[in-house]
Amino acid sequence: MSIKPKVTISVTLTGNTLDLASFQGEEGATCVFFHGYGDLVVAQLYTLDESRANTVKSYDDSMPEGKNGTVLAFSVKAGKFYLGKQEDVTISADLNVTLNMVETTEKAIQDAIDALDDR
Repeated sequence: MSIKPKVTISVTLTGNTLDLASFQGEEGATCVFFHGYGDLVVAQLYTLDESRANTVKSYDDSMPEGKNGTVLAFSVKAGKFYLGKQEDVTISADLNVTLNMVETTEKAIQDAIDALDDR
């Protein structure tokens, strides 16, 4: 079995962006996650990327290169819901995914989260 190299990825949010959440959402309103297909967990990306506005990154050299999955971001603030999602993302060195955050419903966010179970 070969061990895949670990790389750093980032996610930039556009559109209706709110404050990016810290670890476990203790501060900020926008949470960003990567779900690898076939995995039972998600990885929260919350480290601010100081080189880009509205951008978070994984821990350096922590994401398995070649892993496929979904990047999902959502916000809930002042009774409004926002969602950004990109499926079929393949992790590669210096990958930057841009998600456009659009106003949506609580049900749409829950449906997007539930859909991760099917992958």
